Amino acid sequence: MPVVHNGDTERRASSADTMPLKLTVYIPTYNRYEKLKNCLDIIAREIAGLEHSVRVFVSDNCSTDATAAYLDALQQPWLEVRHNPRNLGAYGNILQCFSLPLTTDFIWMIGDDDYLMPGALSGILDLIEQYPSANYIFCNTKAFPTEHSAAIMQHYRDTGEADGGIAKSRKYVGTVLVEFEKIIDPTIADTLLAELMCNCFRQASVRLTDDGVDRDHDAIDWDSVGLDSLGKLYAPQLLPLLQSFQANTHAVYCDTVRTFNFWGSAEWLGNYDFVFPILLSYLIQQYRARGFISEQKFFGLLEYYYHSMGPALQRQAAGTSRARPFNTQIKAELYELAIQYLTRPVATPAVAAAPAAST
Repeated sequence: MPVVHNGDTERRASSADTMPLKLTVYIPTYNRYEKLKNCLDIIAREIAGLEHSVRVFVSDNCSTDATAAYLDALQQPWLEVRHNPRNLGAYGNILQCFSLPLTTDFIWMIGDDDYLMPGALSGILDLIEQYPSANYIFCNTKAFPTEHSAAIMQHYRDTGEADGGIAKSRKYVGTVLVEFEKIIDPTIADTLLAELMCNCFRQASVRLTDDGVDRDHDAIDWDSVGLDSLGKLYAPQLLPLLQSFQANTHAVYCDTVRTFNFWGSAEWLGNYDFVFPILLSYLIQQYRARGFISEQKFFGLLEYYYHSMGPALQRQAAGTSRARPFNTQIKAELYELAIQYLTRPVATPAVAAAPAAST
């Protein structure tokens, strides 16, 4: 039986508690039973033989579909389940990753619609052993068109293979130990590490402190909320890393793809023109303010921002976007950011290339 946490109840012992855990896979979920089932079915295949080193922790955010009953019926000793007594919102459920009731070397957070590639778990365990000074591992991912999802999932079940798709990152070839600053690169992750499945971190190296944000998404005053509050709400998985890491924190980049998913299936896509211009501008400014990147790289990332978010910003300005419109506060802050870019002291260089990796 899985270890089950109901709210703040004490964790009961399992037979695996005496074994040191190398990796915990954390999966926040809410009302996506079918996707979660696919995710855990694949994990069950991949975790075979690694049960004493790997734990899977699913945090159910008070789902109202079949999720809770499904999780409670599973007979997997490597699985731990937490049933939140109330819905914490995606923000709160994700942040619980940083206060787990277990001790593990590394934590890897993935979505319930992210599916492990063959050898994903064993590959990360190998990296943990090979790079003892690393506090962060970048986990490459790839995507397939949504319309091909049924055929690809069936092929995976039949063969254990998921060939094709478009990989997120081919910045390096092979594996390399670099400073965390080098990972903040749109050619590595176009969302600048804002996707759950890309981030694997050493549990002991990360702390969670109060961010001063009201986590009740339903209580947001959309007419006055600013970039800082929304940036935190849209990227809670990065807040403890921003609080805990430094530019020179040791990080592992590996070009091996660890997960796959299907683009076009996310529920928030209709709000893309609101979420992503805010999210990326928030992260770029945070990386600068916290000393992760130089002024030169800051302006290089802004150049990338205006190139990639230009169409979304234009639709917002023209009032033709189907997304939530920017309020006056957001417009003012984005305007100030544009002024900084336009009045930069020198011509903006390209984001600096990182050194070649070893294979």
